[in-house]
Amino acid sequence: MLSPRSIYEEAQLIRFDNACRRELGRSNVDYVAEPICEGIDVELTYQDGRLVHASTLDEGRIGDDVTACVKTIREVPLVLRSHAEWLVPARLVVHGRVHITKLDFQALNERVGQLSAGQKFFASSRDAVIQSLLQPDPKVAALSPLRIFIHDVIGTLENDFDTHWEVLQALVAWGFKINLERVQLCSGATGALNYYKTIAGVREKLPYEIKGV
Repeated sequence: MLSPRSIYEEAQLIRFDNACRRELGRSNVDYVAEPICEGIDVELTYQDGRLVHASTLDEGRIGDDVTACVKTIREVPLVLRSHAEWLVPARLVVHGRVHITKLDFQALNERVGQLSAGQKFFASSRDAVIQSLLQPDPKVAALSPLRIFIHDVIGTLENDFDTHWEVLQALVAWGFKINLERVQLCSGATGALNYYKTIAGVREKLPYEIKGV
């Protein structure tokens, strides 16, 4: 997965945008922006349209094999849909983020608490995702209401995408779940900054915890 360095101030964003425009020789650069859910990054591998492997990702490095547990997530397609415009490649690797909604996390903790003398077992929504994904028994993992948003295509040799916006369109066509409600195409640094301010303003109202944009 490729992403810009962490940015915490408006001046850093302006410098990053200036560098992008300078390197690309363009007067304006569009950015695709979306919230980053609190959760765990995963890499999904499809062979001939079928999910064959899933692993956790830690700063771009492949971690644990979580194939069996990921297959229990309803929003993960086990077989990809064919599409006239976007051909399903023979081998496709995508990046996504597994998360749990605030309401589902609360209900899960209440259920676990009832089974363990009233003590809450999961310290955070991220903790719930980690323990569910690393659960050795997929039947137990299936009891956790995990969700996923797919963010990017990591590897495919059979589709030539011009923009990341096209990548998202292809992901939807193949049957993946992306954050359609919140993903947005922003014009320049000003558009990206306005998007950040909008998300910051509704952060508490979002159905899931986020760690940034």
